[in-house]
Amino acid sequence: MTNQPPENEDPAKPWLTYKRALVIVAHPDDAEIGTGGTIAKWCNKGTEVVYVLATTGSSGSNDLSMTSKKIVNIRSKEQDEAAKVLGVKEIIELGYKDGEL
Repeated sequence: MTNQPPENEDPAKPWLTYKRALVIVAHPDDAEIGTGGTIAKWCNKGTEVVYVLATTGSSGSNDLSMTSKKIVNIRSKEQDEAAKVLGVKEIIELGYKDGEL
């Protein structure tokens, strides 16, 4: 007889216990870069994952012809596609400009 918790209470497998997760990040793509593997695992195991993006990702291009509006559109589309691949249910965008939060 072992002192192992039941599988649905194993702290090493929170996706078995928790059915929802909220991932809060500063910029588009931060979730995938920092915790993409974990998010994919959660979604694959049935956890409902929602992102909250604090900023729009409107900065950070060395292309002089790139406007903030273009960057926001590109990053928003990329973020939607990445979240879809991982299985994220929803993305909530707070809409703050980079560097102004």
